Amino acid sequence: MPEQHTILGGKVYVYKRPNSSLWQCSSYFAGRNRRTSTKEESLSKAKEIAEDWASRQFFLMRNASWNPRNWRNIVPAAFP
Repeated sequence: MPEQHTILGGKVYVYKRPNSSLWQCSSYFAGRNRRTSTKEESLSKAKEIAEDWASRQFFLMRNASWNPRNWRNIVPAAFP
């Protein structure tokens, strides 16, 4: 079973996949599970990156005119 931790009150998961040294993070946004790699081997750094990633996602959900078809266009603009 992969190692898993929660942050932000259980809204974001930080975990390692089998056979990987890097931490991943995931959360449920707008009806879909979103995932990304933190590209970190350190759990403490991975948690910081995951928290920043999730905060940006929550911001986009609250402030962007949400349309699932535009998701791929909105995300790159939010992460210059």
